[in-house]
Amino acid sequence: LSLQRLVDDLPFDEPLREALRNRLGDSSPNVRRRSALLLRDLADAPAADRAASTLAVRGEQNVVVLRAYLLLLARLPREAAVEPALELLDEATVRGEAAAAVAAAADAGMLEKRQAQAAAKRIRKLLEAQASPP
Repeated sequence: LSLQRLVDDLPFDEPLREALRNRLGDSSPNVRRRSALLLRDLADAPAADRAASTLAVRGEQNVVVLRAYLLLLARLPREAAVEPALELLDEATVRGEAAAAVAAAADAGMLEKRQAQAAAKRIRKLLEAQASPP
């Protein structure tokens, strides 16, 4: 149904958005990823809240889904996702997306001074190890 709405350039009404949000908890990582990316494109605030809550409790381990959640949060930053995103800066597989989420949160004024210092420390550590910064 979502694909047909996109092809036909039709609006996504609330019941369809809620159905997509519910897919964020689907058993298939591919369904969770695709739902998160579509909800990111729709700038769906409740989906960002759900993704932030999931990250806050470390409820997602699949890398492709984590990337999609972080991209959603890069578009719609949430305070609840700041700490998990900071921790994910240490993971090479999601570092770029985590950096985007942290940067968006910083731009929105959501980082505490301690969190900004922690982000700077992590980036310096990466640079000292001659890793490419995100």
